[in-house]
Amino acid sequence: MSTNELGGRILKKSFLPNEIIAFGESQLLGLDLSDVKTKVKHDLSVLFPSSSMTIYAAPNNGPLQSLQQIKKVHSFKSLANKDIVVGFNFGTDIFRIQDHWDPENFVPMNMSQLNRSFSIPGYHDIILFLARLRGVKFGGTESNSKSIRKLYSQMEKYRRHENIDNWLSKLSNSEIKLGKKRYFVLYPPYWYVGAGKREKQDIGDDYFELACKAHGSKIFDVVLVAELPKETVKFAHDNRHFLSGEMNFRKYRC
Repeated sequence: MSTNELGGRILKKSFLPNEIIAFGESQLLGLDLSDVKTKVKHDLSVLFPSSSMTIYAAPNNGPLQSLQQIKKVHSFKSLANKDIVVGFNFGTDIFRIQDHWDPENFVPMNMSQLNRSFSIPGYHDIILFLARLRGVKFGGTESNSKSIRKLYSQMEKYRRHENIDNWLSKLSNSEIKLGKKRYFVLYPPYWYVGAGKREKQDIGDDYFELACKAHGSKIFDVVLVAELPKETVKFAHDNRHFLSGEMNFRKYRC
């Protein structure tokens, strides 16, 4: 990937007239797609074909961490009069939107350990092994959809609404309000695939309810919602991310 000094992924072509600044997590970042020319395009490149873009996103970063990233980016280069995208991955962010979410619970090593891993052969593998013994969960390719659906079903509806409302309130008071045009891009939960008929109905209702809340917040000029996935949808190697180009989006109003 091509990145800037703040770690933003750059999808840039000098001849494109517009620029978009995007914030989100790994699904929006497009981890499965390299900068090498391929037939598949990044989702944002499909949605905004006349725009270059910089994407500030990272695995395990949730909506609350994105708020901090928004503040940091704005302090470095003003977001005023920029087109801004805020991504939300329902499959992960509906949990990460909780105040007690801590990305460090999923990080196997600190910066000093990371630096040592470049100079000490085998050190990296040992640290990862010890982290797994401590119960730090990261990586993996086995589907965890069933267990995540169970966790989701245990989340109380009023608490989910409260988390969403709190986040939207904080977002409304953030620096993105300085933007020229603001877009909300909503991804469906990967764990929707494999659910029962009744489960799918409930999950789908909650999914579009969030889209409606985002639209009703008046924060965004455009709300773009991906269709709920079919059972034949293609996943990345980790079985937790949709491949770039797999999702079809439409403008949403409620």
